[in-house]
Amino acid sequence: MLRKTISILLFLWGCILYGQTPVNPKIDRIERTSYDFPCNCPLVNLTIYNGLDGFSGGQEIADNQNEENIGAVTLANLNDTNGDGIPDNQQSNIVSTSSDNRDELDLMKLKISSSGNMAIVCPVDVTLNVVSGAITFWDTPTKQNQITNLVFNVNTLPITVYIEAVAPSASVRDIEIEVLYDGVVQDVVKATAIWVNTKIEDNNLAVFKERGVNTGNSVPNGLPDNPVPGSSDLPFLDESNLISFIESAKAQDNSRYGAGFHVLPNSGLPFDNLHGGRILIEFEVVPSNLQGLDVFFDIGRRKERETASIANGSVGVQTSPEFFSGNAELANDDLIHEDEDLQANNGRIYSFDGPGKMVDIISHDFLINKWHFQEFVRVQLEPFQPN
Repeated sequence: MLRKTISILLFLWGCILYGQTPVNPKIDRIERTSYDFPCNCPLVNLTIYNGLDGFSGGQEIADNQNEENIGAVTLANLNDTNGDGIPDNQQSNIVSTSSDNRDELDLMKLKISSSGNMAIVCPVDVTLNVVSGAITFWDTPTKQNQITNLVFNVNTLPITVYIEAVAPSASVRDIEIEVLYDGVVQDVVKATAIWVNTKIEDNNLAVFKERGVNTGNSVPNGLPDNPVPGSSDLPFLDESNLISFIESAKAQDNSRYGAGFHVLPNSGLPFDNLHGGRILIEFEVVPSNLQGLDVFFDIGRRKERETASIANGSVGVQTSPEFFSGNAELANDDLIHEDEDLQANNGRIYSFDGPGKMVDIISHDFLINKWHFQEFVRVQLEPFQPN
C-alpha cells in the first residue's frame, strides 16, 4: 500500500502546485480503486473484445488481469473473407460480394471509456499507444476508414475503434496497447493474432514417395524413408486415431505415403483403391504455444472431380462433373475426423487423405477420374460441433 499512497500523493502534489503532470507520472494501474485521481479527474479505461464476432467470437475480455494475462484473440487478417481474391490486410471496405461469402469479421473491438468527475482543470488528451504488435486501427469492423490519429478528447468518450492484426503474433499476447491520459498510463490490454501455414506440401513430405518405399527416391528435410507417425520420424503427430488411420491405409508394399504398389481386382490380392496417392499434410500454427487461449481447429477439405467413362458395350463417353462451391469455407469432402490431428503439438496439426474410388475396372472399356482438392484450416474460439 505504501507504493500506492506515494504514487497518489505525488500526483496530487503535482496537480495542486503546478496544475500539470509530475515528472514521474506512471501509476500502478492494477491497484487504482478510487475515482479521485487525479484532482477529481476521470479514469480512462480500455475494454477489448475477441475477433471473429458473429462466428464463435466477439467475447468481451474481463476488465481485470485477464485483459493482460490472457488477452483477446483473433486471426491475422491474411485471409480473404469476402471472396474477392484479395487478402483482407491489403484492402479496405471488406463487405460480402455474394451470399457465398461474408463481411470482414477478424477485427477486434476496442472501447475507450471514462468514469468519474471532470473538473475544469482536467486535461483533455487521451492517447492510444501501441507498445508492440503489427496492428492498425479502423472506425468500423469492415475497415471503412483507417484511424491514424490516436489522440482523442476525453469529453468525446466513450468511443469504439477496431483493431486489425496485419501479421501473425510471434508469441502469445505480443500485441500490447496502452491508454494514456495526459501522459499517464491508465490501462493496458493485450491480444494474440493467430495464423496457420501449410508446413509440408506437394513435392515435399505430403507426397514424398512417388512409387512406394523402395524406388530410390530421396526424402526431403532429412526424414527417413516411409517415416512412422508418432515415432521420432514424426514426433509431433501424436493423435492415436490418425496414426491408426494412416497405418490402415498402407499400400500393398507397406508404403504409408505416395502412390504405392497397385494390384488389380483379379490378382487374388486385396484391391488397393487409393490410386490417388496417400497424402500427409502438416500445418504450422503461429504462434506455436497457445497455452491459456481457447482456440479450436478443424481441417476441412473441398473437392471437385470429373469422371469420363465408357462402359462395356456402350457408345459415347459418359461424364459426371462435380465443381467447387463458390463458398470457400464449405467442405464437401470431410465426413470423418479420424483423418485429422487437431490438438496442436509444438505448433503442428495434421491431416491425411488417400483419394481414390472403388472402380469395377473390368466393366469399363475406358475410365478417367480427375480430382482437385483444397485442404484448409478453420479456426474458432469455441469447440466445433460434429457434423
